[in-house]
Amino acid sequence: MNSKFAIPALLIFVPVWVLAFLFESLPDGLARSKAWSGDEMTRAFPIDPSEATEGGGSLSTQLIRELVTALLDYHVSLEGVTRRDFHQRCYAHWVQRLTNNPEEATLFAPLTERSSHWSELLDVLDQEMRADQKAESNEPRSAQLALLREVVLDEVGDPFTQLFRGSDLFSFEAFFQSMFPEWVGIDLQESKEGAKEISFVMAGSDADHKGLRRGDRVLAINRRPVESWSLSAARREVEKPVTLEVHREGWTRSTTVSLFASLPGGTYGCLLEDRIGYLCYRMFNGTAMQLRDLGKSLIDQGAQGFILDLRGNPGGYVVDGWALASLFVERGAVISRLHQREQVPQKLPEVLLGTGPSFSIEFPLVVLVNGSSASASELVAGGLKDLRRGMIVGGTTYGKGIGQMPIPFDWEPSFDAGLTRALEAFSEIAILMVSCMRFDSPRGNNVQGIGLTPDLRCAEALASPEAMEARAKYADHSSLVRHVGDLKLSDQDLVDLRGDRVPKIVLECARKQNVDPRTPAEHAGLAHVTRVLHGARSPELLAVPLVDPQLDKAVQTMRVLLR
Repeated sequence: MNSKFAIPALLIFVPVWVLAFLFESLPDGLARSKAWSGDEMTRAFPIDPSEATEGGGSLSTQLIRELVTALLDYHVSLEGVTRRDFHQRCYAHWVQRLTNNPEEATLFAPLTERSSHWSELLDVLDQEMRADQKAESNEPRSAQLALLREVVLDEVGDPFTQLFRGSDLFSFEAFFQSMFPEWVGIDLQESKEGAKEISFVMAGSDADHKGLRRGDRVLAINRRPVESWSLSAARREVEKPVTLEVHREGWTRSTTVSLFASLPGGTYGCLLEDRIGYLCYRMFNGTAMQLRDLGKSLIDQGAQGFILDLRGNPGGYVVDGWALASLFVERGAVISRLHQREQVPQKLPEVLLGTGPSFSIEFPLVVLVNGSSASASELVAGGLKDLRRGMIVGGTTYGKGIGQMPIPFDWEPSFDAGLTRALEAFSEIAILMVSCMRFDSPRGNNVQGIGLTPDLRCAEALASPEAMEARAKYADHSSLVRHVGDLKLSDQDLVDLRGDRVPKIVLECARKQNVDPRTPAEHAGLAHVTRVLHGARSPELLAVPLVDPQLDKAVQTMRVLLR
């Protein structure tokens, strides 16, 4: 390669769209990842400024060639694949794509006649672009280059391997530094029929509060039908506050939901009835030791068993998953087995072993998971299940058994040719997020694409369109959010409503909106938003019944284990 990789030691077990970039103390003996500095971020990809960019000046296929090299060096599924074989696969993929798309075939018509394999295709395209520069032609080369990059990534067949380029790099940097401050808590996927579906809902996010669930079909985004949209375009739109029209199987009509930015808290816990400690972990962002401290506090209060809630947890750093699992297993117990590419710097141990329990291994443990429990959540749940250390309750998990690493490349901009030329070159800066590691359970099982099956299956509570609309009505009311958020409930603050204990201030809000909170849908909205605005399951909420069949099943299971 013309440039050498400058790779930070950052191994991530989390869907790319929700990478955590926070570090706190980890237990002694665990590997520590190095934070990615801003200087490293701006020194990104191997583009020689003399070859300019798609934004102006000459173009080249250098980025595509570098992309292929990086994938062959680092992607976990391409180990042992030769460059020749991968080139043949890319060329076959490209030919098939042109066969299925007449418009793209027209775009590449002159190149098709002059090439018979991948390297020749890129060479011919380079020749054409140099000729364009001499003739000051305005051929659609940017579109051709973009399509060829897409072909390379599609051939890998890994949705978690993505290329961030140009202006996307600003979002990428902000993504790491602030965990997407505008993110509403969902991601999308495309069904076999081409429909846009919600693939993930983060616990505690605005989307979660308003009742959206994995599998809900998105019909429109910001009042615009999405039937003809590309998946990437739809995903970009839901990275910020947005209005969705959604439909769920079994519904007689769709409903419209407006989602706002939300950053749910990471760690909390409380003591439930029957001496059951409840621990909730929202993201593996380096805060596992906070969970340890919470657990010890609950033991001091009388807890004799734990429910660990990993529902809606998208994952995070592998070392944090390692640390969390170590809280509950014996020293030396196998938590996970890692398969890493040889080129990965500062590799983690091939076998992750327990570093010593923080809680008695005699303590019963129930782990809650659902379809949005991903990556490091599955590493932890899979390890505890294989070790028979905990009972897994809930739904089948997301199914992500691989970890990613960002690959920036050394690139020093030259200003000899002037500031304008250097700024033009920025449009070709890129960072590749590549899947470089696979993690298996102690017994060698991998969840990629299939998920982890719980020991006890229990469906989630699903809201009706009417209940979702009622939730949104109260959750979006600024005075309710402002006044109820930090309210400490006491008996005099609560009134009876259809069997629930609801804060008076919530009913006052309902009266101002001229609604009758005694109707089932309005009551469901009031009860739900009361809970979520008080921290989801804080001790104060024990006065308000919680409709959560999965948690109920976990509590019932724990009662049996405590006998």
